[in-house]
Amino acid sequence: MAKKFFSQLSHDLTKLLSDTKFCDVTIVVGKAPDTKSFRAHSLILYYRSPYFRRELSNPSFNSVSKKFKFNISVEVFETLLMYIYNGTIMLEDKSGSEIFRILLATEKLGLYEIIMYLQQLLIDSHVDWLKRHIETVNRASFRNDHFQVLQQFCTTNVPEKVLSAINFDSISENAMISLLKRDHFGMDEVQMWDHVLKWGLTQNPTLSTMDPTKWTDNDFKALQASLQQFLPLIGFHEMTEQQFFEKVSPFSKIFEPRAFEELVQYFMLSDDDVSSVNISDLSPSIKYPSLNSMVTYVDSCILSTKHAALIAIWIRQVEQTVTPSSPIHQEATKIPYNPYANHVCQCLITLCNDSQRDFILNLIGHKVPQLARDAHGNYVLQCLIKNITTKGQAIRLISYLAKDVKSLIVDSYGNFVLQKTIEFWPAELTQFIYHGVCENILDAACDIHGCFVVKKCFEYGTYLQKSLVQSAIAANTLILSQNFTGRIVLQYVLNVGEPLYFEAIKKKLQETRFETFVKEPDYHIQKSR
Repeated sequence: MAKKFFSQLSHDLTKLLSDTKFCDVTIVVGKAPDTKSFRAHSLILYYRSPYFRRELSNPSFNSVSKKFKFNISVEVFETLLMYIYNGTIMLEDKSGSEIFRILLATEKLGLYEIIMYLQQLLIDSHVDWLKRHIETVNRASFRNDHFQVLQQFCTTNVPEKVLSAINFDSISENAMISLLKRDHFGMDEVQMWDHVLKWGLTQNPTLSTMDPTKWTDNDFKALQASLQQFLPLIGFHEMTEQQFFEKVSPFSKIFEPRAFEELVQYFMLSDDDVSSVNISDLSPSIKYPSLNSMVTYVDSCILSTKHAALIAIWIRQVEQTVTPSSPIHQEATKIPYNPYANHVCQCLITLCNDSQRDFILNLIGHKVPQLARDAHGNYVLQCLIKNITTKGQAIRLISYLAKDVKSLIVDSYGNFVLQKTIEFWPAELTQFIYHGVCENILDAACDIHGCFVVKKCFEYGTYLQKSLVQSAIAANTLILSQNFTGRIVLQYVLNVGEPLYFEAIKKKLQETRFETFVKEPDYHIQKSR
C-alpha cells in the first residue's frame, strides 16, 4: 500500500505563492480603487481550474501578457488561490456572507470539488443568514445547476418566497425542470405554462417580439426544441377550457400533432364541464369606496385618477348627456379593454342595478363584437351576459352579437362569449347561436374553438335545437371525418346523441370503411388524475 505525503506536498506548493521566480500570469481582482494584482503559475492554474484551462487554451488569449481581470473581492480570491495551490481552504472565521461570495466565485472558476462542501457548510453553520437573505440565495441558486443543495434548501424551508424571488428569464434548464417537478409551491398549471413559455422565448429572443400568428414553421421548431423537456411536466388537463385555448393553443405547433389532438379531445369529450368559467374567480378581490361624487384622488398603483373617474360613470349616470361622439363616452368605452381596469368593470356589472346595466349597454353596445374578440374585453362581456336580468337587455345584446355570430363561433375569445350565452340564457334567446352553428357547421365543427360552441349547444339546448345540430353534423359526416376536430365532434355525437343520428353517422362511416372510428354510444374519456 502506497504511503501518501500530501501534507508536505501542500506545504511546498504554498511556497510558490510567495516565490514569483517562475510566475507567468498576472491576475487583477477587485474594483477600483480597491484592486490587487496576483502573480501565479499558468501550469498550476491550467490543471487546477477548468476556467483557467479553457481560457489559457483559447487561441485568442494573449499568451504574451497572460493577464486576467476578475470582479471578485481581494479577500475571496486570496482564499481560492490558496486552495488552488495547496488544496486547503480556511473558513472558520468567515461569515455567512463571505462564504456565499466564495461559493459564487468558486463556481465561476470551476472549482467544483468544493462547491458541495460550501453549500452544506452554509446550511449547517449559517442557516440564519440564509433565511435572512433568501431572495438573494434563491436567485443565485436557480441560475446555477451546481447549487442544487441550496435550491433544495430554499424550496423546502421557504417555498412561499421562492417563486417571487426567481428570475425565470435567467434560470437554468435543469433548475427549471427541478422547480416544475416540485408540488408544494401552490403554482397552478397556467402559471407553470406562463413561466415555461417566458423562459422559452428568452432562449429565442427574436420570437419574443413577434406575434405568434406570424411565426414560421422554423420559429415553432426553435421554441419546441427549447421546451420539449418541460411539456411532459405540465398538467394541461388541469387547466380550464378557456385557459387552455387562450394560453396554449396559439402554440399548438410545438406539440406532436397526436399529443395536441388528444388534449383537444380531452376537453371536448371529458365528462367534467371544464369549460365553465367563473368570472368572480378570474377577478381579483377588489375593495373600493362608493363614489358619491366624481373622483379627485385614488390611492392605487394600478388605476389612475382618470381611470377611476371614468369607472365612476359606470356606477352612476352623470347628469350631462353622454353621446357616442363625446370624448367622455369614447374614453369610458376603453375601460373594458384595460388589463387591470376591466376587472373593476366586472365587479361593477355584478353589483349594479338594471338601470345602470342599461347605461352600460348604451356605453358599449356598438363595441360588443370588438369586445367579444378582445383578450380582456371578452371577460367583461361574459360577466354582463351572466348578470343580465331583463329580457329587453338580452334582446339588445343579441342584436349586437347576431350580426357577427359566424365569426364569433370560431374566434379564440368570441367563442367563450357565445358559450356563456348558451349556458346562462334560456333557449328562446340563444336560437341565433344554434342557427349560426347549423348554417356554418363545417366551419364550427372543424375549428378548434368552434367545436366547443357545438359541444355547448348539446349540453344546454332543447330537444329540437339539439336535433337540428345533430342533423347538420350527420349530413356532413364524411367531410367532418377528414378533420381532427371534426372527428372529435362526430365522436361526441356518437356518445351523447340520439340513436337516429348515431345510426346515420355509423352507416356513412361504414360505407366509406371508417368502421374502426365508430365507438359504442357510452364511450367517453375519463379525466386523468
